[in-house]
Amino acid sequence: MKKFSLLCAVLVQFALAASAIAAQDQALVQETRKNQLAHDAQDSKAPTEASVAADKLVLPLDHGPRAVVTPWVNQQRRLRAEEEAKNASAVRDAQSPGGNK
Repeated sequence: MKKFSLLCAVLVQFALAASAIAAQDQALVQETRKNQLAHDAQDSKAPTEASVAADKLVLPLDHGPRAVVTPWVNQQRRLRAEEEAKNASAVRDAQSPGGNK
């Protein structure tokens, strides 16, 4: 009988300890979510150098005796990209509310 009551007491202590340890701190979780949302909103507002660098034209480098892309092709791609950028900025200016001067 003594061993049984001791075993029950140990099991109750383990159960209480496990329930106290298992729960997450909800206040900490909510604060972390709020901070993450604020950080994401701040990142989406300001254009970063990485996004500006992603918009730049990247031409493939192909050197060697059997080059597929020649300097002339790269020049044509560069000119075409510049034309598209000018057209896109003209369309964007025409669609903006202050574009009509």
